[in-house]
Amino acid sequence: MKKRLIAILAYSLFWVAFFIFARLFFIATHYREAFQFGAGTLAATFVHGIKLDISATSYILILPLLLMIPGVYFSGSWFKSFLKWYTYLIIIISAIITVSDSLLYKYWGFRMDYTALQYLSTPKEAAASVTLLQMASVTIAVILISVLFIIIYNRSVNRLLNGFERVRLWFPAVLFFLLLFGSLIIPIRGGVGIAPINSGTVYFSDDIFINHTAVNVTWNVGSSVFNRKPAENPYIFGGHEEAVKMVDSLTVKGGEIVKVLNNPRPNILFIVLESFGSALVGPLGGDSLTTPNLNRYVN
Repeated sequence: MKKRLIAILAYSLFWVAFFIFARLFFIATHYREAFQFGAGTLAATFVHGIKLDISATSYILILPLLLMIPGVYFSGSWFKSFLKWYTYLIIIISAIITVSDSLLYKYWGFRMDYTALQYLSTPKEAAASVTLLQMASVTIAVILISVLFIIIYNRSVNRLLNGFERVRLWFPAVLFFLLLFGSLIIPIRGGVGIAPINSGTVYFSDDIFINHTAVNVTWNVGSSVFNRKPAENPYIFGGHEEAVKMVDSLTVKGGEIVKVLNNPRPNILFIVLESFGSALVGPLGGDSLTTPNLNRYVN
């Protein structure tokens, strides 16, 4: 039981360390922007960004902790083998996201999200927008980061997974891991509040680059994938001809105008923003700096 707890703690610290490294990598690859700020400001990005780092780590812990529950009945190296390949896969995916984000940020000006994944459906067009040198640099950086953290994992966490024996007091062990598994919801949501954590939670500066530096890009991509809006209109309830008739009926002039307000000039303000996503509106969970005046109206 004690070995299992130590291994889970070490595994959690391993991923927090990976995400701290990813933030350092982002700062190093954008040193011209980053070094305009003092060491204290850059250090604050790690303090504020730790919320998303812990949340991302908790997501990664879901499957290992879930397998820990029935694992109290078994001994052997099955859990060690599973966790090794599971970790290798996430390391490689996270390394790809970390390095790709660093390149894309120079052109897009925001941290990588599901938008970049849409270009995978047209790989030729996506490849045409980058140079061979950039592609080679990204590939080499992904390989180096992946190999580095695979080595770190094998020399630290992997060694702690040896000798897992069947737990004699299985009932309290199962109960404990059930509670531990259920408690992941707290760091995943970023606390016990009503609103879940979002990328804007780690914003603390008046400068958007510093706020972006605090964002955990692996968490950001994962969150945007699971919370993305459908590509097709999900609210189609009739045929095209029926829809056309309905719209045409709304524009036909004639009949009596029905007034629903007594005041002929009511104090009502309509704000229509075409192609303006919620990611740019602070109260909707987006960037709190893009629309400060609109934010005051929303509040």
